[in-house]
Amino acid sequence: MKWRKLISFILTVSLTASLSAALFDSKGQSGETCVMAATNAPFNDDWLHTSGGRIVDAQGREVRLTGINWFGYNTGTNIFDGCWSINMASGLKAIADHGFNLLRIPISAELILSWKNGQYPQANFNASTNPELAGMNSLQILDYAVAKCRDYGIKVMFDLHSLDSNGGGHMYGYWYNGTYSEDRWIESLTWITQHYNGNDTVIAIDLKNEPHENATWDGSNSQNNWRRAATRAGNAVLNVNPNLLIVIEGIESYNNQYAFWGANLMGVRDYPIDFGSADRNDQIVYSPHDYGPAVYQQPWFHGGNFSFNTLYNDYWHNMWLYIKEDNIAPILIGEWGGLLDGGANQQWMTLEAQLINRYGLSYTFWCFNANSGDTGGLVGYDFQTWDDAKYAIVRPTLWQTSNGRFIGLDHQVALGSNGVTVTGGASSASTSTSPQTNPNSVTVTEQDRQYALDFIERLYVNMLGRSSDPTGKNYWYQRLVNNTVDGMTLADGFFFSNEFMAMSANMSNEQFVRRMYVTILGRDPDGVGLPYWTQRLDSGAMTREQVYRGFLGSQEWIGRCNANPLLRP
Repeated sequence: MKWRKLISFILTVSLTASLSAALFDSKGQSGETCVMAATNAPFNDDWLHTSGGRIVDAQGREVRLTGINWFGYNTGTNIFDGCWSINMASGLKAIADHGFNLLRIPISAELILSWKNGQYPQANFNASTNPELAGMNSLQILDYAVAKCRDYGIKVMFDLHSLDSNGGGHMYGYWYNGTYSEDRWIESLTWITQHYNGNDTVIAIDLKNEPHENATWDGSNSQNNWRRAATRAGNAVLNVNPNLLIVIEGIESYNNQYAFWGANLMGVRDYPIDFGSADRNDQIVYSPHDYGPAVYQQPWFHGGNFSFNTLYNDYWHNMWLYIKEDNIAPILIGEWGGLLDGGANQQWMTLEAQLINRYGLSYTFWCFNANSGDTGGLVGYDFQTWDDAKYAIVRPTLWQTSNGRFIGLDHQVALGSNGVTVTGGASSASTSTSPQTNPNSVTVTEQDRQYALDFIERLYVNMLGRSSDPTGKNYWYQRLVNNTVDGMTLADGFFFSNEFMAMSANMSNEQFVRRMYVTILGRDPDGVGLPYWTQRLDSGAMTREQVYRGFLGSQEWIGRCNANPLLRP
């Protein structure tokens, strides 16, 4: 841990409720104050920074940000969309209860600068379902939302989603236009930073949503050089609050290679962002957006004929995943999600979830809203009924303990009704080796086939508690043959199943370790490994998911996969 970070932590944890709600007047009209939650937890002990490819807290513990987007402050609604039918606080509580520890709030420069100038555009909400908001202006309502996030253990990331307040504002690819110069864009970022300065509920800021069109990434002083503009803006924000994570998206095209808007981070290899000091650079998080073929039929989808390996080799690795793999900086996927079409898009969502689990990535899912035309949301148009099928894909990617309790980012306040504090869980960021090409021309021997079938059977017996049925076993074997899953991805599906989560909750740590030996390695534990892994669990040094990842990352398992074309990534 850097000494500045350690000293900052020692100083800030000594603060208590002296930064209390009394300092923040919810009825003030100036717009220079913000509402805080009525809790005795300190406001300055939850700041995050980075260490290589990891996001860590002030004590150096790795954390994962697994969040969700709720838009409306960018569209002209001037409050979260859906508050015409749902109570806002109830919506936020539902988000926490479903395990999302970060809320990405898309917002416009127009709205922020209106507040700065003492003007408060009307928030459009249903007063009968939100009676507590009566009499508040739009900024006070946002302050109240941030306070409720604090109550529920949710952290906040603001996303400068558009310059103008309109639902299509994100279609414009630059951070300036004829009304809002680059200086005014930066002014909006620094004002919202200052407004919540000292409140560690707000831990991150996404400088600009989806730069695209002719935005470049290089070492020049060009007006369209996003790297130059992001460096300038990031430093301006850090001048106000040096503890914020600075979330930086990519562009659309680099060296004539195209990505989704904001997702091309190839330039980081040649021109990484440099804020001028090691401490400031420790606040950088790179953030691609990733979508499936229902949003746009990109070349790497091959008309629907894609797999985890093809996505990795054709797109993920070169475009942005190398940043995490090479330990340059962390990755936070700012947007991913989509429609469940029963076909290619749903397949992509499942693979994206597997990618997140395999690499322990942070993200903010798109989105909570029902009214996202090309993706849909996690709730229906009443903004209360959750889409259980879609949530079933997302839930295994949430940061959680081995017994399924969601891990928040606050050191004092547990996340929702089924969560724990960051100290109540432990880092469960996954590790793995990089996928490799699995040529279709490789010959599968009878020995390879039998080992793969035996592995599938072990997964059924040891993780579902029952023998396989012929249909299910053949289904998974054919997916191995067709290269739509590999051995690690196959194991993930069983490990994160509801059946194994329920079964393992009743296991002792030693029983869990024995189960991993038998399931993954196909043998009884040895006298050295069993006490080693059990002690790591008993001491709290590792979570069960980390131990599971340790087995998948062992040379024994990797060697078996590399020798077997059916299991090889």
